Amino acid sequence: MPQLRQADLVQRRLAGVASLLLRAELPSSARRRIPRSIRSIDPIELLRLVLVIAQGAMIAVTWPLWQARTDIPNLPLIDGLPQTGVVWVLLATLVLTVARPREGIVVHVLVLAYALMADQMRLQPEWISVALLLVATGPWRHARTLGWAHLGSLWLWAGMAKLTSAGFEATSAHTVATNLGVSSLAPVLTWAIPLFEVALGVAVARTAWRSNAIGPAVLLHAGSIVVLRMGLDWEIFWWNLALVASALVLLRPERARGPRPRSGGRVSLTTQAGLRTALVVGLYLYPAGMYVGLVDPYLGYNLYAGSNPTADVCDVNGCTRYAINISGAAIGTQVPTSPRIFEAWFQSICRPGDELRITGMKLRPPLDGLDVAQPSSSTCDRG
Repeated sequence: MPQLRQADLVQRRLAGVASLLLRAELPSSARRRIPRSIRSIDPIELLRLVLVIAQGAMIAVTWPLWQARTDIPNLPLIDGLPQTGVVWVLLATLVLTVARPREGIVVHVLVLAYALMADQMRLQPEWISVALLLVATGPWRHARTLGWAHLGSLWLWAGMAKLTSAGFEATSAHTVATNLGVSSLAPVLTWAIPLFEVALGVAVARTAWRSNAIGPAVLLHAGSIVVLRMGLDWEIFWWNLALVASALVLLRPERARGPRPRSGGRVSLTTQAGLRTALVVGLYLYPAGMYVGLVDPYLGYNLYAGSNPTADVCDVNGCTRYAINISGAAIGTQVPTSPRIFEAWFQSICRPGDELRITGMKLRPPLDGLDVAQPSSSTCDRG
């Protein structure tokens, strides 16, 4: 009997932990048992620390990407930008973010923006995403809105990209099914995974549903780390870790602090509500631009969908993707899958007579008739 009671107690405690993850809150009786020093920790400050660690780790595992290179040339977005290594400066801004959050976050975002403009090979969604989430931990009026709207947009369009992809089943869905030991269920996962992500994105957009998305969001990203067998040397591992922490904190209901704010004669509450709405609508809608060529696919959250364009370099010996894959390995991450960046990379390393052939996005009908789904090619401009 004592063993049965002990087993029952363990089961109840495990159920309590599950409830904590799903609700991201503790019952008052449990909170009283936690030392006051721990209870006094601000979840936002803890999230900021996790994001700083994640951003620093992602930079560390892609160290060559942040250097001024000669073997794999930097591809500046604006010609004439000085090409210098920014890795130590970026890491210093993260230290400043911990010490002085308001100033550190601003400086980090500015330095990261410069680094991205100085080399388009760094235009990857993970660093931008974590930077936005860092801003969401700041003291600004609409910071939390920025955070949850970014998460909702990410999940919505990651799902939409998979739903519209003609290659998802044969790539990521097959990999997930195989790693789970149920390869025959790949056709089911082809629809289940994207619909799950879309539902998350929709739930976050509704105030009444937002906190209910915490558990599924944690399941999605923690599950991705396990199912895709991510390692510490893969920057996407750290991004998923950051997204788990962000979901646990930013999707919780915001508790009012102090009296209801007044306009103070500066910006009316109606205007503030309008700005907040514009921010949410903008974040939710901009990824759609990838279907008309206004947004690079990866920056539109076309993640693991199997529909991103690919490129081959052709010479007298035939066509191969080898040079692009080797370039990605040399900088610690893949070359961004954007026709614009493929073209800039090709023109920086090609030899006379070489040809670049780019596939379009692999989309389901009727989207396969869009311009972004059409192949293109170019020849080397170097004499």
